Amino acid sequence: MISDFEAWLIPNQQYEWMRKAMEEEGMGLAKYEINWDIGGFYIKSNEFIDLWIASPLFEAFPVDFVMGEQIEHSMGIIPVENNPVTDLPGIENYNLLGSGDYGIETPREGASILAVFRNDPDRNPAMISWEYGKATSLSVVPGLDKIDSAAMNQYQYYVDFWINQLYWAASFPIPEDVDIVNVIRRQMVHYATHRPLIISVIDFVEKFGASLSELNRDLGEVDGAKAEADRLYYVEQSYTESLDRLTEAIDMLNDISTKALVLKERALLWVYIIEWFTVTGTLFLTSYILYSLMIKRRLYREVHITRLREAEGS
Repeated sequence: MISDFEAWLIPNQQYEWMRKAMEEEGMGLAKYEINWDIGGFYIKSNEFIDLWIASPLFEAFPVDFVMGEQIEHSMGIIPVENNPVTDLPGIENYNLLGSGDYGIETPREGASILAVFRNDPDRNPAMISWEYGKATSLSVVPGLDKIDSAAMNQYQYYVDFWINQLYWAASFPIPEDVDIVNVIRRQMVHYATHRPLIISVIDFVEKFGASLSELNRDLGEVDGAKAEADRLYYVEQSYTESLDRLTEAIDMLNDISTKALVLKERALLWVYIIEWFTVTGTLFLTSYILYSLMIKRRLYREVHITRLREAEGS
């Protein structure tokens, strides 16, 4: 994956290695933007595109760059039908790639258009792909900095839109059952975010000397179930079985969370008890001192009133 950086940052020899890896080994390529830039700090603006065109890797791009022109009214994309990359429910209702200044790319002979710009009167391509050697080469005109935040929060299949691009570039089969794969991916995100929280609770409880042997054993079983779900998902592509194992792992994780919270409450109970005794003892001690000094006053002796005597003979 290469995304909107200057060609001189990598030696041409390495670009040549990439190209040969695509030809001979089937290594995929996903290119984002690069087609429109005013130049960086170290090169002239008109050299940015020229250096890319001169690089050995440019031959593997599925597009040619149109010099000196740009798309001004992009605002989202329209997927081309019958391609698995963008074949997602309701995708036409969201601006998956935000508006910006983009260069124009024309597909090379043999390339396929996967999506076009929505508000562009000329319907210029936004996503183009072809086969190069043994590999798939994908060009996405907008850069990764144009991810639409609204679609990311509102569109259920947004993560699938991006993962499908990686699958496509890697020549990996894109799952046909979009719904079950979407559920699995969401559950994996839930697992990845929930597990560290439980670990932090367990670490907190451990500081109070609680016995964690049962929790650690259960956590090992959960990790084993998650590893089996990953194997079924990534290696076997057995999505139903993977979801079953993942659901089992999450249920076990929830049980561990409940047990960890119980241990936390027990540990904190002793903290509260110690605090109560400390505060109560301090109250009794200060009350006794106050009573002794200010009320009973047994530590004081009465002081007689003194007056200045008049000088004798006055």
